[in-house]
Amino acid sequence: MNRTVKVLLVLNLLALSAILARPFVVAPFAAGQSSTKVQDKDNQELVRLMDEDQADRTPDDAKSIDWKIVGPRDASRLSRVKELYSKNQLQTGGDYYRAAMILQHGDVAEDYLLAHELCVVAISRRCTRKVVGSRQ
Repeated sequence: MNRTVKVLLVLNLLALSAILARPFVVAPFAAGQSSTKVQDKDNQELVRLMDEDQADRTPDDAKSIDWKIVGPRDASRLSRVKELYSKNQLQTGGDYYRAAMILQHGDVAEDYLLAHELCVVAISRRCTRKVVGSRQ
């Protein structure tokens, strides 16, 4: 076999080994993660903003979402989250996660990119489970 084929086989075996070993490595680590509940240190304004964001997407009366109403609310929340971010008010993994979930409802690529970056920070701060607001 030529060298390229051997390298590709080794890489495939390494990838397969990583996939097969993941449950044994990640599960014990994830078991030690923090609760999905709101933590005392979490920014309560972000908790409220995410609650409102999600409530707008799950109308109680089972009607369709009125985007003429939700759109401006989303814009307001996006603006506030960017302001909190620029003022360094995001501290916990939950804060970064909630900010990212709100930013994903933006209209421009920069909002999606920032949402992605905030999710990476949330993960690095060991926020690997779904974080919920006060609505449970």
